[in-house]
Amino acid sequence: MISFFQRYKKHIDWFVRAMLYLGVVMPIVVGVKYLFPFVFPKAVFFQACVEIALLGYLALVLIDKSYLPKINALVVLVGAWMASICLAGIMGVDPSFSFWSKAERMDGILWYFHAFAFFVMLIGMMRAKMSWIRFLQWNSIVGGAVGIAALISKYAPGMFALGDQTRLAGTFGNPAFLATYFVVLFFIDVLLFASADSDNHVRRVWFVLALFSMMCVFLSGTRGAYVGVVAGIIVALAGIALSAWQKYKKIIAIIAGIGIVLVVSFVAFRGFWNRVSPFFASRVYSVWNIPKPRLIVWGMAWDAFKDRPLLGWGSENFMYAFNKHFNPDVHTYEMSIFDRPHNKILDLLVAQGLFGLVSYLSLFGYIASKLIIAILKKRNSERDTLICAIVLGLFTAYFVQDLVLFEMPTSTVALFLLFALGYWVLHEQSHSVAAQLQENRVSAKKNTVVVKNG
Repeated sequence: MISFFQRYKKHIDWFVRAMLYLGVVMPIVVGVKYLFPFVFPKAVFFQACVEIALLGYLALVLIDKSYLPKINALVVLVGAWMASICLAGIMGVDPSFSFWSKAERMDGILWYFHAFAFFVMLIGMMRAKMSWIRFLQWNSIVGGAVGIAALISKYAPGMFALGDQTRLAGTFGNPAFLATYFVVLFFIDVLLFASADSDNHVRRVWFVLALFSMMCVFLSGTRGAYVGVVAGIIVALAGIALSAWQKYKKIIAIIAGIGIVLVVSFVAFRGFWNRVSPFFASRVYSVWNIPKPRLIVWGMAWDAFKDRPLLGWGSENFMYAFNKHFNPDVHTYEMSIFDRPHNKILDLLVAQGLFGLVSYLSLFGYIASKLIIAILKKRNSERDTLICAIVLGLFTAYFVQDLVLFEMPTSTVALFLLFALGYWVLHEQSHSVAAQLQENRVSAKKNTVVVKNG
């Protein structure tokens, strides 16, 4: 068996990569014959891709240990968060439901096992810069197809319809989940644009796709995504300004100027925007108006957290907390039963307790701190520092938009893709710094020899 794996190592390597590439096609998958056509088929498709890829990956690890990812602080923190999900589920009020979840959400422990395996295989297989660039390029191309399908469904439903498209929802069936997907894609497209050589005409494709992703975010009408994108852009621009102001000051000034003009125009010409684009204006002007039912449910979630503060109620068990701490005032505004608090922080506190929240925040905090240090120290090339700033903006945008949302299969895949991307970027910048230090040491030795000989 070992000799067979060794003989076909290149083929197995190619096959595993192909399955990982296929896995990120999941946003396109829709099963109209299923009760939850926009969730269940996607999750099953992705799980199948991961399981098949895992068989090949284990074969590669068996014959070549270099495929195993190097254990660092980021991997440990991802593992700690996974441990909190598992432990909270086992100790929760309904361990079986925490493990399997339901077809409407597909967000149980089993699903996170697949997402974690996806993360491990990404950082184990994508070890070269070009491997990551190609994978991100493929992801962006898939995103372009997803966006086109969404636009056709909304503006030309005669070709094919995907349910209610009052707001752009596409193959996600929900505009908020579509917005999360395109928030991530926007920054990835910008990253691809920034990482390409200036004389490379293909970089124009990533610029166009970045604008397209931004358009999809705004057409979704998702206010949390609006705030997330703006926060991410501000953080990314701040990072670029701190690291390479002289080179990019014109670009920063133009983007900042456009932002200021838009803000002033929305404040000073409210009537104009209401006439020109009533849908967009209504979403922007209500961006800070959190619906009353959400606020009431947030209070219920906080009370539930105080019941089980350490490990929470277990994944997927918010309905038990909702029933126990039910506040009838919520039905004054909306006759709904909430199975999520619609806030990532409260969702973590209820589902996984303090252990889950601390491990999750530690992940984001670690990545952000490392990226900020890399930006401020300016030890890398300008391009590497630029990439660090963009990735920092990406993590900021994702974290902010999630403050009024929760994870679904598509967003979970995006999240673990971000963790893997963070792993690669941090590894690249540390490798670049080490190489630069080595070069400086060699140069210093040469100068010393010259001085001595002189």
